Formats: sequence, C-alpha cells, structure tokens
Amino acid sequence: MKYLMLIIVLGILVSGCASPAAPVATPTPKPTDNATLGKACTDAGGKYLALFNECEKVSSAACSTMGGSYNECASACRHAPEAVMCTAQCVPVCSFGTASTVKQPEAVIAQLNNPLECNLLQEPKTIDGAVAHYSCQAPGAYLTFVDTRANPWTAGYFTTDSQSTKVTYGPEKVTVVAKP
Repeated sequence: MKYLMLIIVLGILVSGCASPAAPVATPTPKPTDNATLGKACTDAGGKYLALFNECEKVSSAACSTMGGSYNECASACRHAPEAVMCTAQCVPVCSFGTASTVKQPEAVIAQLNNPLECNLLQEPKTIDGAVAHYSCQAPGAYLTFVDTRANPWTAGYFTTDSQSTKVTYGPEKVTVVAKP
C-alpha cells in the first residue's frame, strides 16, 4: 500500500513538472488571388505587377511566405521585348504561377509616315536577334510584341534584308493601333 501511494505521488509530481505541450503552429494560408497577392507583396515592401503575376523587390523569405518562386536576378527588361538596349541590373522577383495572358491583337496599323498594316504571326520568328511577332505588308518589315498595357499601344518596328535573315533597321519604338 505504501508503494502504491508512493507511485501515485511520484506520478503526480512528474506530470506536474512536465513541460506543457507546445502550441500547434497554424500555417499561414498562401495568398491566391490578385488582390491578396498584391496586398501581401506591398506589405512585404515589394511592388506587385498584376499583369505578370509577380512581386518585385522582396526577399526570398517573403516570397516563400507568399508561396511564390524566387528569382534573385531577373532582367529589368523582362517585360519590354521591344527594348533595343537593356541595363545589366538584377531585379529580385517573386513569381506566382502563370502570368496573366494578354491576347495580342490579330492585326494592327503601325503609325509610320505611311500607315503600315501588320498581322500577327502564327509563331514568333527570330531574325538576327530580333523577335518578330507581326509581319507587315511591306516586304521585310516586322513588329515585335505589341505592348497593350497603356495607351497608346507601342511595338518595336524593324526591317530586314530581302531574305529576312539580317536586321537592317531598328527595332524602333512606334505607335500602333488596332486594325478596324
């Protein structure tokens, strides 16, 4: 009986000395929609680019918390395919899956001295380092990606030799409008 009482008292003492159970960490839900991602990005000190579904200038830890994919050295010109020259600087970027898809217009009119009709190619064509997304009605004339994010729309206009193997002019930024 003494042993039974001793065991009970020791059991009570030991259970009283045991550390309390650690609280269970509740994982922070990852943002999923543009508004939530935008707020999480700005709260982390970044700049949210909804069109491209990414957050610039945040840390790797902040990106991980938001559930993104981190690139510590993305190109500053990654969204300006018509750029002729680009600064060699890194931009830390947190990407969230697929970027918003901006449908390119089927046909545009390049606002040159003489307006030039250009049609969307089935597949982009690389010519001497320039990527053509549109073929124009003048032989050897092309446009790069049409930037529809702001008015007026712009694109890079360039021309090639007769075999379309060498760029002879441009790309030069030009204004384009949708073909009526």
